[in-house]
Amino acid sequence: MRLSIKTKQVLGVTSIVGLAVVVLSGFYLVSLARIYLVESKARGDLLARAIYQRAREVVATGGHDPIAALRADPGLRSILESSVYSSNVTYAAILDVGSLAIVHSDSARIGQPLPPYGDLNALLDAGPVSQLRAIYTDGGRTLEIRQPLLMGTAEFGSIHIGVSTLLIQRDLTTSLTPALITAIAILIGGSLVAMVLAQLSLRPIHVIRSGLTRLGQGEFGVVVDLPQRDEFGELGDFFNTVSARLSADRPPPGPALLAASTPTRTRSKMPSRSLTPTRSCCSPTRRCARSCLPGRPTR
Repeated sequence: MRLSIKTKQVLGVTSIVGLAVVVLSGFYLVSLARIYLVESKARGDLLARAIYQRAREVVATGGHDPIAALRADPGLRSILESSVYSSNVTYAAILDVGSLAIVHSDSARIGQPLPPYGDLNALLDAGPVSQLRAIYTDGGRTLEIRQPLLMGTAEFGSIHIGVSTLLIQRDLTTSLTPALITAIAILIGGSLVAMVLAQLSLRPIHVIRSGLTRLGQGEFGVVVDLPQRDEFGELGDFFNTVSARLSADRPPPGPALLAASTPTRTRSKMPSRSLTPTRSCCSPTRRCARSCLPGRPTR
């Protein structure tokens, strides 16, 4: 398929704008995904520190059975239950060394084992592709922020804060919607600007083509008016110079042209006849009158 110069210019400018929009949008998506992951980790760390602080006080004053003291503390339970109101957080729990829930934000899961989940810190250390894959996984994933719980120097449990990638995906999509609309508007605007620029840049070509057409039709003294600030202006000056030279070198009209253009008068080849009778024919007799007529012999 043959493409015009205008179409090629529009496609070229649109492709450049589209490529820039895609690259910037990808960079924005990767940056925003990491920001949401870091923000979720910061909330989880804050919640884990609050739980750790309260659990340490309970263990220090709980006597010989720290597990029973943790389960009976209303302040710790209040912190765990309010954790679900934090953005992207799905649960908070304290597990023993055997992964059994000592206390949990969902009281029905106390004493039950929790399945192992991925580590959010490990995902942050991975590349941007892995982070986007984890966020946009079908069905979502649950990642955890973990902090060990110590009694003296011995670890008797750990704090687990669950973060859902589905909630991160929801927030990420909400933030990307205005950016996507802006990118589409920029792409459409770039295409329109490319069409206008192509029309303006190709106008000198149309003017020169019109001048060549007039020269081809035999018209002399053709002059094109182009701006003198760019290469097309120089081309227009060259065209005007050639047109003026062609007009100056035009041959003068020949005799044939002059004869064809000058009107002529046609004269009769018949000899002129004088209708005035001569003096010898002035006789009143009819015989003499007939002998004076041209073409008749006299007797």
